[in-house]
Amino acid sequence: MLEAFCDPSSDLPFFDPVVLGDSRKIPLDRIKYLYKYMPMREQIHLDQAFAALADPTRRAILARLALGEATVMELAEPFDMSQPAVSQHLKVLEDAGLVASRVQGAKRPRRLAKAGIDAMDQWLAMLRKALETNYGRLDQVLAGMDQKKKGESQ
Repeated sequence: MLEAFCDPSSDLPFFDPVVLGDSRKIPLDRIKYLYKYMPMREQIHLDQAFAALADPTRRAILARLALGEATVMELAEPFDMSQPAVSQHLKVLEDAGLVASRVQGAKRPRRLAKAGIDAMDQWLAMLRKALETNYGRLDQVLAGMDQKKKGESQ
């Protein structure tokens, strides 16, 4: 997803969260630019995915699906709610791209959708890399302060 935005030959500013080192800063305006000009379909998909995860029932459903495929009735068992209520939660998860279904006779078992999970993971990896860069710079500043204090006390 981000690869299209990282191409230095494109008109967009160059930004590659994978190769950023401690010496390079990520300008906030570039991050805003990337988010603002991401294709709308991808942006909505991420927004829907994170919104779907805001509900604890949906997170529990995803945790159950991490163990393997399950039907609506199997997913409804641990909850004190009706099958239609669980189906509504599944619809939200499917619309967000986090759950997929297949037809197996009269049943429609659900499973995790790799593409949706990967898209969220890629976005979070960009943030993780930015945090690592910030913490690296903070470590350098603190190390410099320690050296300066040791030099003054001698």
